[in-house]
Amino acid sequence: TYEASLRGEEEIDADLLAQAETLYRKGEILLRAGNFAGAAELLEASVSMWPEDPAYQGCLGWALYRKNPPEPGRAREHLEKSVALEPKDAQARQRLSIVLRELGETDAANAAAAEAKRLDPNVRA
Repeated sequence: TYEASLRGEEEIDADLLAQAETLYRKGEILLRAGNFAGAAELLEASVSMWPEDPAYQGCLGWALYRKNPPEPGRAREHLEKSVALEPKDAQARQRLSIVLRELGETDAANAAAAEAKRLDPNVRA
């Protein structure tokens, strides 16, 4: 920590990061299992602890979109943040395109889908 501060690097709270990662991994498992509401709850906590992780943001956005009832507006916010944090994430862009289409924003959805395909021709949501 001391040496990192001398180099001007930001100190990372390893315990907080470990908690956020654990919640994220559990949320990811629930997401794959189809428990979108449970996933969203864990991923919300993960994002609140470590908001600058694009994977955390993207998974939370998708869980919010897929849960019942869906929250496409909030999903969009998190997916847009994920894309802003990691512009080369084709899956996040593809998922964003699906949410944008749901919100009636066809042009933006088409642009996001095209960019996802450009980044990875095999991308799926």
